[in-house]
Amino acid sequence: MKIKNLIFGTFLFLASALPVQASQVYFEQDWQPQSTSDINLIDITFNEVTSNSISTQLVLFFDMNENQLYEASTDYGTYAYCVDFSTALYYDKSYNYNLGYSINNLDYAAWLFDTYWVDPSISQETTYTEDELEHMAALQLAIWEVIYDYDSSGPDIFSYDADSTTVNVNSLYNTYIAALSTASLSDLDATYAVMELKEAGGTVGQTVLVRNPVPEPGTFMLFGAGIVCISAIARRKRL
Repeated sequence: MKIKNLIFGTFLFLASALPVQASQVYFEQDWQPQSTSDINLIDITFNEVTSNSISTQLVLFFDMNENQLYEASTDYGTYAYCVDFSTALYYDKSYNYNLGYSINNLDYAAWLFDTYWVDPSISQETTYTEDELEHMAALQLAIWEVIYDYDSSGPDIFSYDADSTTVNVNSLYNTYIAALSTASLSDLDATYAVMELKEAGGTVGQTVLVRNPVPEPGTFMLFGAGIVCISAIARRKRL
């Protein structure tokens, strides 16, 4: 009984310590990469279906005041890259989100994001340079590659047409993939998590890999570690 009370009490304590955070993110068109060129339009093939896809670094805003009035000066903004191909995000729309979605090779995808992401200011609307757009496109392609095909002995699920993009994108993509062989997967400057976005009606909008999501995934990891430790103590007491 004492062990049960300890577990329950610790659960309540840790739950009460979790920060109150936004429950929605907003995808605003004005904050997405803008360009007069088609650098970020690349022909990709996923499960043998070919399409013309936008590969880029997304900007998501968390409504910290829960008032549905998204202001970049007060709300928390961060970056994301697409994970899936079957759904899409729509501009100027808010989404409910869930953290903790599982994907293959998350550690490799997170390392790529951490190492090669483009770091423009999100304090104002930005028109990215051609060089930045090429880096974003190459990084998106590399993230898709490691999620769906990296270290896989099965058939290729994802590929892209090198002729549909620039020489620089192809070169950057090859550089990113080659660097994975010496990647230090535990040495990251930020936290990363996969976020499942859903429209208000429950329809899945997109699954994305997010840099420094809100709430921080480390909070949940710490919470989980506490429960594991308590469970281990309980098992030892019963022996």
